[in-house]
Amino acid sequence: MAVKEPVLPISLVEEALIEGLKVLLSREILSVSFNKVDGTARTMNCTLNPAYLPPIEVKEGVEKAVTAPKLSRNIKVFVIGEGWKSFNSDTLTSLSRPV
Repeated sequence: MAVKEPVLPISLVEEALIEGLKVLLSREILSVSFNKVDGTARTMNCTLNPAYLPPIEVKEGVEKAVTAPKLSRNIKVFVIGEGWKSFNSDTLTSLSRPV
């Protein structure tokens, strides 16, 4: 059985970088490269810009609870042409504007 490394709390610097990345993603499409859990490299063009996101389904009579946003190293993004995915900010290797 593999031993899991303990998850360290997010530092103030990490929090600022994660939030800054989310701001950039909310403005434009970015090419994000990172290492997956199995060690392979992955690059994806993704965004959080509402102009590129699929419409939100609203179900009649269903209220959604309002909760405080959870700070996490896992960043959920919309991958153009694929759908919703996530990546761990600790494994980020590069960030650029797609050509």
